Amino acid sequence: MREPVKYEHRVQQPRVTILGAALRAARIGKRFGVRELARRIGVNAAMISNWELGERTPSAEQVAAILGALGIVGEDRNRILALARAITPGVVIEGAQTEPRHLATLLDLEAAVISATIWEPLIVPDLLQSPEYAAEALLALGNSPAVVENLVEQREVRNQIIDGLNAKPVTAYIGEHVLTKLSGSAETVGAQLRHLADLNDAASETTVRVVPFGLSNHPGLASPWTFYEMPRPSEEFTRKSVVYLNHLTCGTFVHDQADYYFHAANELERIALPPAESTAALRRFAAGEASAA
Repeated sequence: MREPVKYEHRVQQPRVTILGAALRAARIGKRFGVRELARRIGVNAAMISNWELGERTPSAEQVAAILGALGIVGEDRNRILALARAITPGVVIEGAQTEPRHLATLLDLEAAVISATIWEPLIVPDLLQSPEYAAEALLALGNSPAVVENLVEQREVRNQIIDGLNAKPVTAYIGEHVLTKLSGSAETVGAQLRHLADLNDAASETTVRVVPFGLSNHPGLASPWTFYEMPRPSEEFTRKSVVYLNHLTCGTFVHDQADYYFHAANELERIALPPAESTAALRRFAAGEASAA
């Protein structure tokens, strides 16, 4: 169990953290080194690093200069400039998660995180959904087959945090409802549960744990969420974290006020079935779905 962290020093705001991650992803995507970019816009390399780590906040004009030097245009330019011009500490990205702006923000953030903790009480977390399971879930939301095909392809890009070259530790807590509620065809759900069990058995950074029925109230009941832990830029900062709340028509990125989600993650760690028991439960219910198919 992780120990609570006291915020005795400056804490990063989500907007600054996400902006820094977006700038870093843009630079790496264009194959620019820190020094080369710094030379192009007339600042020192340390300043570029500070901006990307979220230790300092560039002005909108400085962000525009970076994007110009990198040749970032179109929707990506508009998205990053919107982050630079935002005046609230939190970030709300309009549109469903599979919309380009929403998806790009998640990709930038997940490329920069140290780890992720996911809580999803009713459905397999989107990050762990198989293409077949994702397709059935998206169809259930009223999307056309043609749109669903495109959305599933976009979603698979996020797998970089699970099985990419730079995979990060991911712990996913799922409610027992995920195992017992048929949220798709029996064949698809059975295959999906086996996939989650395989993740636990594989030598991977991903762990799936089941939170059983019948427990007393706990802080995870409020809503699904993802807790991203970010690198700490300097000793001046205690811990950087961003909490992501996925809604049907937008995504919200907020700071973990009063360590609420940090403590919620610790509580889920305490009450969830251990990994081996979770794997056994996943395989048991997967076998049940397979026999029903």
